[in-house]
Amino acid sequence: MSTPRSKRAHNASAAPQCRTRLQQRMTDATSARQRHDVALAFGALVRELRTAQGLTQEGLAEKGGFHRTYPSLLERGLRTPTLSVLFRLADTLGVSAPALVQSTLVQLQSDAEPAAAAAAAAPG
Repeated sequence: MSTPRSKRAHNASAAPQCRTRLQQRMTDATSARQRHDVALAFGALVRELRTAQGLTQEGLAEKGGFHRTYPSLLERGLRTPTLSVLFRLADTLGVSAPALVQSTLVQLQSDAEPAAAAAAAAPG
């Protein structure tokens, strides 16, 4: 028993769509991973600046007018700040908002360098 011609044509055209959906999922996963990496790098910076000032997470929250759990969520990479919160957070930590962003970028680049070096040195 053979497959009707119209069904075969449909199955043939579905293959590129499946690949496209798979590629989109892979791109989405990569984007999600990149966003998570940025959130973790930003959180590490917030933790570093907070502890350098001798502030607890609750102290930072009180000083900045944030919910008491928000600094913890930032530091663990579970939240990313809005632009207005970024400015308020920078002010609370005694740094500029551009310095927070630039330091996050530097952290991301330093994290990426060992991974790139390891990938380049891997046999294959």
